[in-house]
Amino acid sequence: MADNPISENSIDNPTGNLTENSAENVTEKNSKWHSLGQKVHELELLISSAGVYLSANLPNFLDEIWDNFNYYFSSSVDEISFLSKIIYIILRSSAFTLWLGFICHFSLRAFWIAIIGLANIFPQGVRYEKLSKKFTSSYKDFLVRKILSYEQLISLIDKMSSGVLVIVFFLIIVFLATVVMYGGIMLMLFLLMLLVPDYIFKNYSYLFFILSFVICFIVPIKKTIVILITKRGDERKNELKYISQTATLFGDMIYHITLVLKTNLPKSGFYFVIFCIVALSAVFGVFLFNSKEKKTIIATSTVNLDMYENTRNGKKFVTKMCLNSDIIKEKYIKIFIANPRELKQHTTHFEAFSVENMEREERRKQKKIFELAQWRNFFKIYINEVPQEYELNFETHLQTNTGGFVVYLPLSEPKIGKNILSIKIPSSNTKIATEINWSEAPFWYFP
Repeated sequence: MADNPISENSIDNPTGNLTENSAENVTEKNSKWHSLGQKVHELELLISSAGVYLSANLPNFLDEIWDNFNYYFSSSVDEISFLSKIIYIILRSSAFTLWLGFICHFSLRAFWIAIIGLANIFPQGVRYEKLSKKFTSSYKDFLVRKILSYEQLISLIDKMSSGVLVIVFFLIIVFLATVVMYGGIMLMLFLLMLLVPDYIFKNYSYLFFILSFVICFIVPIKKTIVILITKRGDERKNELKYISQTATLFGDMIYHITLVLKTNLPKSGFYFVIFCIVALSAVFGVFLFNSKEKKTIIATSTVNLDMYENTRNGKKFVTKMCLNSDIIKEKYIKIFIANPRELKQHTTHFEAFSVENMEREERRKQKKIFELAQWRNFFKIYINEVPQEYELNFETHLQTNTGGFVVYLPLSEPKIGKNILSIKIPSSNTKIATEINWSEAPFWYFP
């Protein structure tokens, strides 16, 4: 380490008086940092107040990005789906960790100002001589030793508020580095998916996942190989240990901060704090991820309220389908069927439109009819497991601009009360011609 004070002192102090010079240097540095810290307290309050406001909106912003990703880039490949969920959970946990950290820091710094104000108003602090007679002299002596002075209390709160920012941003850096790693692996999987035929990629997706992982870690792998070839003895051992530590912690900077905290905090306290914060953030993120969808229990079935136009969140994409209402009074039902990216993996068998010698408008019309006929054969709509005849048309959802299809389905013999509408599509497995239940929603018919 180039900034190691021991190394500096060993160069600057050839006489061997290492301890004295080290103490002087540390005192001088502490004075410098303390002086600098006094100048940034107002800036800290400004950053915290702005941070509380801005970071409070981050979860909603991430939700919108997640909905867009699910619609445009969703994939049936388990590895990609798993990585995308992990990235989303980590980012959402980071957003809430940042928000809570700014709130804690702002509160502590505001309390710090309040204590300074209290010291300004009552500079003498606790006036022990004015305490009532029930405070014995021995108890007063005990309080003098136990209760912190203004200087000690102000210094303690100052360190706590700075420590909150250090720990929070340390965790944020770790989280973001993890996201970059997972994001790189996922990006490599997407690139390989474009280059490799679908049937090969699906059959050997786990091998492509390993390949993507190796490519993302090609730099530390290359450095390791160079060290094994060129270094010998303790130098090789130290270099390999250093590169393994920095690769595990996603970089030199995080490793540096980790060593600072580890060597200045009690060992048990350091590990306990880091473990608790990371565990709570992860649990908090998973909880938020699972509770993101609005659900209710109606007639012994768990129902996603966003399936229905009368209850759905207008900002969210339609993931698969939605109905005009959960309660139907007329003898027809309006169905909007989304056309997300994941359906393309099931529609590779669609024929291409190839009619020539036709005017542009007529060609566009015939192409639309041709494509709609294929989609009509693709989707199978059932009510209470009874197949339905229907017509569909291309349409964009008015609230979310989701591309898809609209179906106005007449209800020939609807059952009074609860009915189940389901949409089935052909399986992506070309060897076995089966249908899978793509989406399902209950509705209630009361004429």
